[in-house]
Amino acid sequence: MVNEVLLVENLLQGIGINKKCLFQHCYLMAKYFLQQGLSPLETRKRIFDWACKYHLYLDATSLNINRLIYKAQDDKRRLNEEDVNVSAQDIK
Repeated sequence: MVNEVLLVENLLQGIGINKKCLFQHCYLMAKYFLQQGLSPLETRKRIFDWACKYHLYLDATSLNINRLIYKAQDDKRRLNEEDVNVSAQDIK
């Protein structure tokens, strides 16, 4: 499992953005902001502000942010915050 909270915090700083993974990035950010108690409207604003800051185009036809936010809101699983340690032996 990946530390999703750390991943979102990195994305918000512009670290690790992959334009091919915008759906996943936006979904995780939606869960992150909703988990912090923001409303769906404020969550939407934050996602679009992030996209503008990093010059990302959120295509409305393939990436419906409103639907994505409601999907994240319905998902009751919290973002994973645990780090997973991998040793050199695990890789071999």
